[in-house]
Amino acid sequence: LAGLGPMRLAAGGSAERMLILQGFLAVCALATLTVATIQQRRGRLSEALRVARDEARVLAERAEAAESAAGVGHWRTEIASGQTRSSIQVFRILGLPPADTLDARAAVAMIHPEDRAAADALYARALATGRGWDKAIIRVVRPGGEVAFVSSRGLTERDATGAVTAVFGTVMDVTRETLAERLVRESEARYRLLAENATDAITRTALDGRLLYVSAAVHRLTGYASDDLLGREIWSFAHPDDAPQLLAAYQQVAMGARDRGATVEYRVRHRSG
Repeated sequence: LAGLGPMRLAAGGSAERMLILQGFLAVCALATLTVATIQQRRGRLSEALRVARDEARVLAERAEAAESAAGVGHWRTEIASGQTRSSIQVFRILGLPPADTLDARAAVAMIHPEDRAAADALYARALATGRGWDKAIIRVVRPGGEVAFVSSRGLTERDATGAVTAVFGTVMDVTRETLAERLVRESEARYRLLAENATDAITRTALDGRLLYVSAAVHRLTGYASDDLLGREIWSFAHPDDAPQLLAAYQQVAMGARDRGATVEYRVRHRSG
């Protein structure tokens, strides 16, 4: 209006210049609305991304808490890059300080020398066939020299062609359970050694009186082999006149009425009659 500015460069009179100015303002308005729409969408996407990140963080924290409570850790190795990532629980099980990535070669080197070949064979078979493995127990030697028993499960990820692209696995520290089972087996072996070589007949029964175990010495007393008596009630081969007192004594012991057990004499009918 003052005759100043870039509109003076436009050809024509003031009416033509006003039309050009209006067109310019219209284009600016449309561009501004478009940019505002894009900015609004970006804002919504940013908010959605922030919410997704928060939810992912909460889920990751819950997953870590669940793994810690269950004593289970997970790891994943990409075949192309060879990079292995794992949860914090894996580092705890292996006795290593937490890190962003797990050095797969260092972890493999921790496998007990006697279990290394079997572990390598499991992994190689998974790569070759695409089939994972279930509950393989291996020993690992922690940095301090402590030997731990680890239960491992694994599965593979494959692309559209069927080629293995990654291996995913879980590990669980089963040292206590394994050692406890070993003690039970050793204790049972000692018990059987004692029972099988004792001259007295030794039995083990269920609470209902069924024989679960009978030592070999029973043959000398009754003429029956051990297997012939398994599953029978302990008073079933007693003399009919003595069976009631045997049953009564057994029931008192089974019900806890006699903490130190009971001694009872009874006659047994030999296999010969």
